[in-house]
Amino acid sequence: MKGDSHVKKIVAQKKLKPLKKTDPRLMPLLNAVKEWAGNSLSGSLVSGIKLSGSTAKGTALKGKTDLDLLISLKDSTAGTLGEIYESLYKFLSARREKLEITRMRRQNVSIRIYTSNFTIDFVPAKKQAGLHNWYRLHVRRGAKAWTQTNTSIHIAKVKASGRQTEILATKIWRDNHKLDFPSIYLELAVLDALYKKGKNQPALNFTRVLDYLSTTFVTRRIVDPGNTANIISDLLSQAERSKIAKQAEETLQEKYWSNRLW
Repeated sequence: MKGDSHVKKIVAQKKLKPLKKTDPRLMPLLNAVKEWAGNSLSGSLVSGIKLSGSTAKGTALKGKTDLDLLISLKDSTAGTLGEIYESLYKFLSARREKLEITRMRRQNVSIRIYTSNFTIDFVPAKKQAGLHNWYRLHVRRGAKAWTQTNTSIHIAKVKASGRQTEILATKIWRDNHKLDFPSIYLELAVLDALYKKGKNQPALNFTRVLDYLSTTFVTRRIVDPGNTANIISDLLSQAERSKIAKQAEETLQEKYWSNRLW
C-alpha cells in the first residue's frame, strides 16, 4: 500500500539511532554527574546511570535527545526531590564551559543538556529502598511535585508491544503540528488505541490512532503501568486534549498521505 510505504519512509528518515552510553564524548558529563552524586549514587558509573526514556524503548526521534539517562540515587539521599533536581541543574550550569554545554533546559522530570555534538536528558531519581527498579521523580507539571514509578515496566511494555513504528509516526505527527503531548502519555495512548489490533500495517494503524485521538482520547483515563495511582492523562488539561483531538480529526480529512505525515 502507498500509505504503508509512506509511513515507513518518514519513520525511517526521522528515527534516531541513539548514542551508546560508552561513547567517549559522554565521559566528561557522566563523570561530572558522578561527582555531583558522590556517595549517594546507587551503584557504579555504569550501574548507577541507566539508559531510560525513549532511547531505551526504541521510540526516539532525531533532533530530540540522543540519550535519556536516569541517575539512580540512594533512598537516603538528603533533600527533597525538587531540591535534588535543582542541585543537579545548578551543579552542571556552573560547569557549562568546562563541559562544553551550550544550553540547558528544565523539562518535566529531566534536565536537558545541549552540547555541539549531542543532547542528553538526565533524570535524577531516588531509588525506593528494598524495591527493584522503583524510583521517585521530581515532577514540574501537574498538581503533584513528585511521582513514584517503575521505569523498567515502561520500557518493557513499549518494547514488547511491537508498536514502535506507530508510536514514532504519532510522535512525528505531534511535532508536525507542534502539539503539547508528553511522550509517556502519547506512547500509552497509542498502545491503548491499538490494543488487540493487527501488526505490520502501519498506515491502517496510524489511521486507527488518529481516529482514537479524535474521539475516545479526550475522556479516556490513562494510568501509569508502573504505578496505577499515577494518572497519566492528568498531564494534560481537557482543553489541551481537545486540541489534540481537533488536529487528529483534521488530519483524518486529508486525502494525501504527504499531508498526513511529513
